[in-house]
Amino acid sequence: MQDFVDSGGFSFCEKMKASLRINLLFYTCAGVAGGGLLIFVAVTQHLGFSEVMKVAISLGNAFGLVLLLLMLGYGLVDVPRKIWRLANKPVLLLQYQFEGSEILERKAKAEQELKDTIEAIHKAKNQLFSRNLEPFMDIVLQKVCLSNYLYILHHAHIEPYMLCHFCVIDSAVPRS
Repeated sequence: MQDFVDSGGFSFCEKMKASLRINLLFYTCAGVAGGGLLIFVAVTQHLGFSEVMKVAISLGNAFGLVLLLLMLGYGLVDVPRKIWRLANKPVLLLQYQFEGSEILERKAKAEQELKDTIEAIHKAKNQLFSRNLEPFMDIVLQKVCLSNYLYILHHAHIEPYMLCHFCVIDSAVPRS
């Protein structure tokens, strides 16, 4: 898992390839060392095939149990660590304030985009009315709700006569 996180790949496949390559190298080296140790013990102790198989099975079980304990240890440590972090109110408050400021920035950006869109619609409305293309403007205005007009026009300090134009146009648009 750590090799997957630490790899320099940009996609899931690249990270998985790097992680598998590193893990394959590690387990190959560990297997060769374990096999060499098993052969050394078999030769020095004059063990037969059945005894060597028993030792190999015991080593496999021991490796599995150690791996299980290591994986459980991470989970047993990570859960209290998360609870501990959640209990630290000043740090949690700072984190939420940081996230709140990011949300506020995104909100301001979205409001500015909405204001720009409404101004573009207003400019298009003036051009379309002079060319007698009002039905097409009605279709555009159906897509934008009046509450967005009122909010942006109120907060954007646009002249009141523009608000009247939007309200008259919006009330003339049939709702489905």
